[in-house]
Amino acid sequence: MVTGREDMDVNQVVEASSNDRWIAGVDGSEHSHHALDWAALHVAGRASTLEVVSAWQSAFWGPGPSPDAADDERQPAKTAAIATAGEAAERVSESSGITVEHRAAHGGASAVLLDAADEAKLLVIGTRGLGGFRRLILGSTSAQCATHATTPTVVVPHQPPVGPERLVVAIDGSDNSYAAANWAVQYAAPGTTVTFASVWDSSLFNVTRSEAGSPDASDTSEADFNVWVDTLADGLSANPTTAGVEIARDFSIASPRPRLKELAENCGTPSI
Repeated sequence: MVTGREDMDVNQVVEASSNDRWIAGVDGSEHSHHALDWAALHVAGRASTLEVVSAWQSAFWGPGPSPDAADDERQPAKTAAIATAGEAAERVSESSGITVEHRAAHGGASAVLLDAADEAKLLVIGTRGLGGFRRLILGSTSAQCATHATTPTVVVPHQPPVGPERLVVAIDGSDNSYAAANWAVQYAAPGTTVTFASVWDSSLFNVTRSEAGSPDASDTSEADFNVWVDTLADGLSANPTTAGVEIARDFSIASPRPRLKELAENCGTPSI
């Protein structure tokens, strides 16, 4: 079922949002279509509603009507955004198996999506949109959402969506990494393997002077990592809702970014 919602200003509180809905941002680009396809593939059983959100802004190039002009002076942008959201929602409504809503909101794309996601369960976006620079790994909207969202955020790469058979979570003992690990375990479906990964960077820029060249430094880091994973695994085994989820671990001495990218190849969930 597809339903539409009235346009909302970026500064308006999204009272209708709930913790049982996913938000997917669309702008008509192929990247946003891939992100929406991923959301439609994964949402069933994890949320009751998938809301497709598009943003629109008034053109303002100098003298003339201001961005806050009467609604009829900015109607083309609004109409296009509503159509984009509606067509996208219609395209995935049957495959998702749940209620699909759509709406367009006035404001910048990142502000609209962050506002819509405040009380949602998950925000799903593409790596770049129509306005993204081709040379950037992440577009400005996806980068802002990933770093400022108050809800878990998935940035979907431009590739066909895949199933959730394997998840990789980087942990370093910080509160943020524990939050990511706990989210991944709760998200995982039975039969999924969640791999907790830690990469010990041995470069002189990332260890203290006393640790530099010490053969015991990486051993200590690996021991700490195993304690972290054991703690997470204990919590998993005590939670009946995570039955059937397998835990794996990977500790390596390498450059973190390339190693984590290697581990993430063919995972069911992109960057979280």
